[in-house]
Amino acid sequence: MAELKLPDLGDNVTSAVVVGVLIKEGDTIAAGQPVLELETDKAVMEAPASEGGTVSKVLVKPGDEVKSGQVIAVLGDAASNAEKQEAKKEPERKEEKAAPTPAPATVPSAPAAAPRPPVPPAPAGQRRLIPAAPSVRRLAREMGINLLEVVGSGPAYRISEN
Repeated sequence: MAELKLPDLGDNVTSAVVVGVLIKEGDTIAAGQPVLELETDKAVMEAPASEGGTVSKVLVKPGDEVKSGQVIAVLGDAASNAEKQEAKKEPERKEEKAAPTPAPATVPSAPAAAPRPPVPPAPAGQRRLIPAAPSVRRLAREMGINLLEVVGSGPAYRISEN
């Protein structure tokens, strides 16, 4: 078992708020892979893993304040995690029939208002970065607004307070 600690955040930055956790228990990560999305007073940044392994336990959640050197996750070796997962499986697996796929839901058309520009989709397997200043992110959190549901009106769909 190894502890994954938050690396140094930079000059004069002692702590940050966790905006997003990019890993979950059971994930296999590599050294340098982003594991947290952090927000300081001046920027939003991703924190990389200092070493690789299989995540046994995540110790932080969005909204937590973290400091440099704090343990953010516990890593275990992949062999021990695979053995634990095999032990949990049923001795005999029954063949399961695939559930029928539901028909796609139809969405009623919107009233004839000003058309909104389409949100560019995220590349397959990646999260979409939201172009917004840290102050706007904080305001949205305080107001309970999910920025993934907002289309920015600024250049490159940037979200602002106005």
